Amino acid sequence: MYLFKLNLFLSFVCYVWSGAIQITSSNIDSILSSNELVFINFYANWCRFSQMLNPIYDQFADKVAKQYPQQGLVVIGKVDCDSQSSISTKYHVNKYPTLKFYRHGIMTKREYRGAR
Repeated sequence: MYLFKLNLFLSFVCYVWSGAIQITSSNIDSILSSNELVFINFYANWCRFSQMLNPIYDQFADKVAKQYPQQGLVVIGKVDCDSQSSISTKYHVNKYPTLKFYRHGIMTKREYRGAR
């Protein structure tokens, strides 16, 4: 059911402004608690897969912001795990990029373990 909703959500996005919101240790708790849906890219600048994903992820964030401009509904964020190592430790991120989807502050239980 969640995958269906996520696919439906992703299929109706359009273009607007400035990429994913940079998440830090000072704003992650408020972002997770004040938004219904939060999709986070945990990345490392030295990782070539993260480098390949980042521009696509920012375009995705722009489209979502255009489609869902209302506050508190959807946030597309990203965490630089090199500068925010406390976040990557807290959320058990040790592979890059890692994408996590939160609904009402709770991470969905599914994890993709296939090829990149």
